[in-house]
Amino acid sequence: MRKMIWCWAVAVACAWAAQTRANGGGYAFGVHSYFKYRLSTGAVWNGTIEKGTVVVRADGIAPEEVRVEKGHLNHEGRDRWVRDFANLKPTLDDDILVSAIPGYYVPGMYRRDSRYQRYIQRGGGDPSSNQQGWGGAHTRYKATASSTLAPIKGHRFGPENLANEAAQYPWSEGVPGPGIGEWVELVPGNPSPLLALGVYSGFQPGALFQKNGRPSRVEIELNGEHRFTATLGDVQDEQLVPIIGYAKPVSRIRITIRDVYAGTQYADTCIKRIILYDLLSERPDISVAR
Repeated sequence: MRKMIWCWAVAVACAWAAQTRANGGGYAFGVHSYFKYRLSTGAVWNGTIEKGTVVVRADGIAPEEVRVEKGHLNHEGRDRWVRDFANLKPTLDDDILVSAIPGYYVPGMYRRDSRYQRYIQRGGGDPSSNQQGWGGAHTRYKATASSTLAPIKGHRFGPENLANEAAQYPWSEGVPGPGIGEWVELVPGNPSPLLALGVYSGFQPGALFQKNGRPSRVEIELNGEHRFTATLGDVQDEQLVPIIGYAKPVSRIRITIRDVYAGTQYADTCIKRIILYDLLSERPDISVAR
């Protein structure tokens, strides 16, 4: 018997997958992110595993979008899956497989009056149906920040860049160090319930992405009363952060940096763009962009 106590705390930490863009238009189904652990490798040990505990915790993703595919884990509480075992001689059936199921992302859509508009659809199922939540993208908000990096050679790094699709430069916090605790605040012109936020983290695209800091964890506060923490990947693309458990019209959004991926050359932490996805009351009247 192998006298060993194992405990895993597995954080399924991701926003909806950004790698869902379809080439040539059309619907893009979300890519699942997987966590795998081969407990069966313990079969070659001398004896059994005396005692073990596996804990899977949803971190930065809605628990409803986490699926335990294998591993005999029990759902305990809203965001935890647990398995306790004793005197286990593991087999392939004991291997653990957990998937994070992203929302569907529709990268290029048009209204039927030919005006361009981006949409996302959340939840499983056929994205052509009207049974899931739909969100319409916009940047109609005013942005302020706790600090801003001073202009460099005439280039400005203010929070107004977050809403400007044509801006070449991001918002960059302006305090010494990586900017932990610094924030941006968004005030939409027409408050509406939100389905998600789209975050372009860091100074992207290009080589300056790695040279500057990127948020890895942010606290999101809605209307000063609903708070949660989201984990961001270190990728040069849009990352969708779902809004869970809050259905009120949102008139103020504060995003605070809680942790960062450090830059290789500069300490400043940047966010390039933030997109708001208003929750729509019904499926939009749209056709696929080609």
